[in-house]
Amino acid sequence: MVIRSVWLSVLVVSVALAGCSRPSKFVGTWESQIFNATARKIERKTFNPDKSYKNVVLLTTPLSKATLTATDVGSWKAEGPDIYSAAITDTDWTPDGAAKNRLDAARKKFLADKSKLLDDAVQSNALVAVKWINNDAFSVQEGGAELTYHRVK
Repeated sequence: MVIRSVWLSVLVVSVALAGCSRPSKFVGTWESQIFNATARKIERKTFNPDKSYKNVVLLTTPLSKATLTATDVGSWKAEGPDIYSAAITDTDWTPDGAAKNRLDAARKKFLADKSKLLDDAVQSNALVAVKWINNDAFSVQEGGAELTYHRVK
């Protein structure tokens, strides 16, 4: 009788733990920064536990002080321990720091090109392979360069 109740307890605990899964290593906000003489790029990718996804890129030009904030939103999925996909459903670009006529022209150009930009975002996030450096950093190949992202929160 004691053996039977021990096995029953083990079975109940096993079933309870089977329903619990560890969150993916991707969950959190990750930042990459690239600085050179002509531009600065800060990119933040946020993988939420509810599978929502947000990618914000801030581009600045030190000489002109002009900025561009590009935001992609959608959902994400871990395709394995070292691969994720992001289904981008919307994108927006916000220029700032320039004369009003230039900002208006940039916004008009973005709106004219939005469907192509959204298609590009969808394609570039279809499957993304990462190389884990540690639990708080990973790198990806993007445009022929290796970018490193560090956990922010």
